[in-house]
Amino acid sequence: MENYTPKIYEDGRYVEMIIQAEKCPICKKVMIKKVKEYMLDKLFPTYWQMNQEAQAKRAGIVFKCTTKVDDENICEECEKAGKADFLCALCNERKSIDKIQESIGDAPEFLCKDCYDTVPAKIWDDKLDELQEAHRYDYE
Repeated sequence: MENYTPKIYEDGRYVEMIIQAEKCPICKKVMIKKVKEYMLDKLFPTYWQMNQEAQAKRAGIVFKCTTKVDDENICEECEKAGKADFLCALCNERKSIDKIQESIGDAPEFLCKDCYDTVPAKIWDDKLDELQEAHRYDYE
């Protein structure tokens, strides 16, 4: 890839270049960042059949979102489909992200609402203290 030479089309009107991509950890589709609409310098043509969304759709490429699963960003499609989940550090079960009660650290560990509602307060507090101790230097 180090020797890739960008291709120039229509006498310099368009350029084909390499961009960074990754795979969505859930659906395994190729995933890229979406260019923000408010950018003053447009990277993609504004014509609706040539814009970023149209080109990505034709290639089967999805867009990265800010939601993470196991500290990896997932794609917008998986997020909209409700496929984002987390591992509870107390019960060791995978739960949907709407069940997060506590998030501790960076990369975060989570405790779920089900455990908060069902385990004795001492067990909950001990686990919370353990996680806070384990992550005390995460933000320094």
